[in-house]
Amino acid sequence: MSIFGFGKKMTSKFFEKTNNNSPIILTFAVISFIAVIADLITMGLVNRTFSTPSGLYIVSPLFWINLFSHIFCHSGFDHYWGNVAFILLIGPIIEEKFGFLRLLIMILITAATTALFSAMFFNSAILGASGIVFMMIIIGSITNKQDGKIPRTFVIIFAIYMTKEIWSALGNDNISQFAHLMGGACGAVFGFLVKPKGKN
Repeated sequence: MSIFGFGKKMTSKFFEKTNNNSPIILTFAVISFIAVIADLITMGLVNRTFSTPSGLYIVSPLFWINLFSHIFCHSGFDHYWGNVAFILLIGPIIEEKFGFLRLLIMILITAATTALFSAMFFNSAILGASGIVFMMIIIGSITNKQDGKIPRTFVIIFAIYMTKEIWSALGNDNISQFAHLMGGACGAVFGFLVKPKGKN
């Protein structure tokens, strides 16, 4: 059997024995991977084109695309793996609990909110899925709330991450803490307002 034939057989068995348990998360990981490759090939053109808008240029079609496209762009594979590893770990649990559509809406709202506030208050562009990661971390800590009570895990995680990000924002590092803060804030809102699938 040729190497090609063996590879085709193994691929076929992989798809037979596995199922796509998290279409949103897997699609997100694949699109982001392609974006990193494309950015390397174009020597940074992809990231420069599809990062967050640098201003409220609402008449430009690219402005509306950039509200969402920035979450797929990463500065390199280290940045990509750092975000996608968390998303692949946490995302499927959240997608199973809330469903495909609810998770998609939460991701889109977080992306657009981050981009809009960035365009209003900052001149520099933001890229990466860090805000999505923080949104999922906060949602994951709050989804087991019962009887209207706030879970202690949520309070602890929210306090730790928000304090860390605010402290880091006061420093001179190159990481966009703003996206982290926005993602965490969106996650807190979604965690309390969005109901898991099957519940009214």
